[in-house]
Formats: sequence, C-alpha cells, structure tokens
Amino acid sequence: MGVTLKFSCSIEQNDCIEFAAIDNGLWLFMFFENADSEITNQSVCLDKATAIKFSKELRKQIALLE
Repeated sequence: MGVTLKFSCSIEQNDCIEFAAIDNGLWLFMFFENADSEITNQSVCLDKATAIKFSKELRKQIALLE
C-alpha cells in the first residue's frame, strides 16, 4: 500500500476525504455525516490521467472561491 492522506472539513466535524494510492489507481474515500449523525462513505478509483484532470479542475474551482 502506498501513501494515504486524510483531509478533514473545518465546517462539518465528521466530513473528510481520504486519498490512497493503491496499485495502479488513486482511491478517494469520502466520509459524510448525515442529519442523524450517521456516517456514510463513498469511494471511487481514478487512473493516473483522470486523477491529474481532477486535480487541475479542483484548483480551478478553488480559485473561483476567492
């Protein structure tokens, strides 16, 4: 298993995204707390090219927040 990074939301206490590079893919694990304080998760695997595109788009969207 490769490197794992975890980012927690400063607004929603139990919301976070975890990135893990495993084998040939980048896995994104997202954890969300709903109104009943139940934590659910979703995951998606991106190949390298898609992960790069995702990274670029994320940067663009962050720039629009300023």
